Amino acid sequence: GQSMHNYGLAFDIVLLYDIDKNGTFETAVWQGKYFDQVVRQLKSYGYEWGGDWKRFKDTPHFQCKKKNVESWNCRELIGLPKDENGYPIHKLI
Repeated sequence: GQSMHNYGLAFDIVLLYDIDKNGTFETAVWQGKYFDQVVRQLKSYGYEWGGDWKRFKDTPHFQCKKKNVESWNCRELIGLPKDENGYPIHKLI
């Protein structure tokens, strides 16, 4: 219950490269020109990026931000009603 991933509000990404074009990925990256483009695009959609955090840099991490609030609070989310599968019910408003 202490992660935005638990509430469907966060995801991690990695860019995979097939350098020799043989159909398998040889390299995974969380930085560089193309990764920076992805970061800029997701931030333009309103996602919070873990690479901007001061205490702990989490460059693969993105999470939804609550409208007019800096970030979601796990304590707030833990108290949400649950659906029949036990997943929290929330609105991204």
